[in-house]
Amino acid sequence: MATVHLWVMDISRLSRQSVEVAKTLLTEPELRRLDNLASASAQETFTLGHSLTRLVVGREFHVPATAVRIAQFCETCGGAHGRPSIEGLPIHVSIAHSGGVVAVATARNSEIAVDCEEFPPRAHNLESLGILLSARADQIDQRFAVTRWTVHECLVKLGRRGLGEVTPLHFNYRRNMDDLMIAEDVYFRSVLVSDAVVTVGVLEPFRLIVQSGQFLFES
Repeated sequence: MATVHLWVMDISRLSRQSVEVAKTLLTEPELRRLDNLASASAQETFTLGHSLTRLVVGREFHVPATAVRIAQFCETCGGAHGRPSIEGLPIHVSIAHSGGVVAVATARNSEIAVDCEEFPPRAHNLESLGILLSARADQIDQRFAVTRWTVHECLVKLGRRGLGEVTPLHFNYRRNMDDLMIAEDVYFRSVLVSDAVVTVGVLEPFRLIVQSGQFLFES
């Protein structure tokens, strides 16, 4: 069984000094990309997501965070965004953020995806959530629905669904596998962190170790 490490941070609990420290870990291309982001919140989550990834991977392989090279390439437009990978190190990573939460998932031997979504969800998202569940927005359990939406987003990140492919999800569960969910031959575990539901998807059964990323910026 694979092991996945999920590192999560509640941005509201970080000091301004920690955010400034995080920014020093960005590369020149990332700083240029940062300047093009429209809002201060988008800049903050981008900074923390990439910096946390470097700190986590550096800790895993006993190398300086500044030596960790994150590559991103969009298969659609060729831009420097999309699914991240780590150059020169045998590890898979995925980054997500929503509702003031930043999440980074890592695994040594299995391709992974992480997604997080605000909880409770905003009203305008309920219609899309209803499509995934084949139910009216006023009939759905919100926690159940948001979890399913994060599963959908993980499937998109793993290339199992297209960006606009919002179709009902069908799950099955395996006996003696605790809270492990299975959809479209991908395995999922989900946790509630602060104001967001965070879900990890992996191509094989896995155990999930959840850790706080905040201390990495303050140690």
